[in-house]
Amino acid sequence: MGLDLLHVDLSIRILRHCLPMETPVHLTEVGSQAEADILCSLLRENGIRCGDRPADVAIQGIGGSGGWREILVSEDQLEAARELLPATPPVD
Repeated sequence: MGLDLLHVDLSIRILRHCLPMETPVHLTEVGSQAEADILCSLLRENGIRCGDRPADVAIQGIGGSGGWREILVSEDQLEAARELLPATPPVD
């Protein structure tokens, strides 16, 4: 399976697990798709509907799954989601 088909297959699997959001709002941004997947998994495990999208649509057409991702949550669950975020970002 080519990389593009693998990415599409994984995206479809992830979307199946996403619950619909009435009004999606910005929660945070993370530096990669892997970080977005981990954070969304944490949120979903705690009953919070979430999703992610490229944070900078100007470079979206370049390809690949790298780059900053915006994490979105349902507006009515924003405060609960904020409580689950780490208090300080990790130090590089």
